[in-house]
Amino acid sequence: MAVRVSRLRKEKIGYIVVTADKGLAGAYNHNVIKATEELLKKPGKHKLFVLGEAGRQYFAKREGIEMDTSSVIPSRIRHYTDRESFLRKW
Repeated sequence: MAVRVSRLRKEKIGYIVVTADKGLAGAYNHNVIKATEELLKKPGKHKLFVLGEAGRQYFAKREGIEMDTSSVIPSRIRHYTDRESFLRKW
């Protein structure tokens, strides 16, 4: 009986999910979340790296999904009105 090794072990899969923070991006956010949900149905151990408040709020409510919460740059960017003031802080 031939069995592929990748089927025997749980593969670790990471996804970078980019959604919007706010605004008129409802259809975009919906499509990104829907596509991510389809990917999460595949076998393996999944971890999400979510950029954008819409995605973070959605996936935080889902049980059983590992989400990285150490991404601090996206949350800081929105507090600066222009690129130069953001870069001076770094």
